[in-house]
Amino acid sequence: MLAAYVGFQALLHQQALTLARDYVQTRNLDAAAIHALPQPLSPFNWMLVVNQAERYDIAYVSLWRREVPDTPASDAGLLAKISASYYPAAEAHWVDVPKFGTTAVEHRLAREAWGQEHLARKIRVREQLLLILGNIAL
Repeated sequence: MLAAYVGFQALLHQQALTLARDYVQTRNLDAAAIHALPQPLSPFNWMLVVNQAERYDIAYVSLWRREVPDTPASDAGLLAKISASYYPAAEAHWVDVPKFGTTAVEHRLAREAWGQEHLARKIRVREQLLLILGNIAL
């Protein structure tokens, strides 16, 4: 049973990576790497990440959904809010996230910090955690 689930998840992972590759190709992006990270609540939920030199393009997709979910009510529960953040693959909502800040000062400081080895390790660990956890607005 576990082997079947792992195989199924590997198939979904390939589908998610294909979506990210298609995004890169249709926009002629010079992507350093693409990632598809499994997400909570459903094996069909994925966070797609296109890692470029100066930014990340991120989308939360559901490989199962065919329609954009309704915006949850303000009193909706946590699970409803999380679930609503996953769009159908055909309607993926890509967000551009600057890798080194949004202002010239932030950019300079981030580059300087990133270049220092003792800080760089901590930043890289934090970056990986953020990619894993995602930016779900609650």
